[in-house]
Amino acid sequence: MGNFCSEESAESCEWKKEIKKLCGTYNFSWTQAIVSQIKNIEAIRDIQLRDIYLMNASFQTIKIECSQMEDDKVYQTQLKKIFRRTGLSEQQIEQQDCSISGSLLSDTQSYIYHEKVCQISQLSKRSMEYFAHFTDIIKYQIKSNEISQLIKIFKESYLTDESYLDSFKQFVDFLYQSIVSYYKILHFKKQMPEYTCLINKDTLINFITNCLLQDIELYDKIYNKIYEELQEQCQLTKRKMIENDNLSTREMGISREFQFLDENQPYLSAIRILQKIQQKYGPASKAKVILKMSQVVTTCMTKGRGKSLLLASDDMLPVLKYVIIKSKIYDIHVHIFILQNLLTQNVLSSSLGYFITSLQASIES
Repeated sequence: MGNFCSEESAESCEWKKEIKKLCGTYNFSWTQAIVSQIKNIEAIRDIQLRDIYLMNASFQTIKIECSQMEDDKVYQTQLKKIFRRTGLSEQQIEQQDCSISGSLLSDTQSYIYHEKVCQISQLSKRSMEYFAHFTDIIKYQIKSNEISQLIKIFKESYLTDESYLDSFKQFVDFLYQSIVSYYKILHFKKQMPEYTCLINKDTLINFITNCLLQDIELYDKIYNKIYEELQEQCQLTKRKMIENDNLSTREMGISREFQFLDENQPYLSAIRILQKIQQKYGPASKAKVILKMSQVVTTCMTKGRGKSLLLASDDMLPVLKYVIIKSKIYDIHVHIFILQNLLTQNVLSSSLGYFITSLQASIES
């Protein structure tokens, strides 16, 4: 009974041993629970890996041929998945001077794998398609495989104590390393480097965090704890929003060319987009809302001034403040906190980070 490997494949047995050893590098209640329960987790890894092998084989052997219209449609679908799951922005994908690390890094020596930094603009459509399909498989499988059991144990033993955020982030890191090992990601990154550029630590961490927080119960635990800490700020912001709700763009101090007084409700599309942030749970999903809202605001302001002139932050802050007040998102501080603390640095260093900082500054102004 003590040997949980007796009826399992050697690889599944070895994976469980790795996970048990990995738990020793963390010091939270959930690690102890995983160590004590991992021997009872049913091993179906060999079956689950078949989907990855089949996908890899299809990418290596099948040449996709389709019309330009179909190709563009598929490409846009894959892009949306990438934005939603990783927090990467359209600018990061398209701009020539943007780059990401292709590294797959871990504290566990056997997982370390390093690639050269790759230009995002040079990523092939097939590599984006690969990332979308790969994350589709993981997203589906982690509802029922060994990884799902690790998540279940975590949820049951996760305590929102003083270190609740650190505990959650460390579990994300633990799960990342578990997934790297479980799906043999190191192996197929070496085998298929032309398709796996987007499979790196940053994108996987954001993807895993997003997946975990789709669980409403877990999201509510973290949300409530953050709200508890920021309650005073949220209540103060709520009072200010209610007091200023009837102010016009002119009364809000917005520059004349951006007031659009002839419109019934200026920046309405941006307001409606921002309101969706309350319906999104993962930070990468929230990030997509912020980026889209910011793009709409920028487009509206460009109409007011003209494309030839740059928009100054002093011009944008009053507009963002107007959009936030009209959106009536009284807990905006909580959403900003989630973005700033649960997204990876490569995303926060992009245009998203600028807009998050601008949002915060506009609230406090």
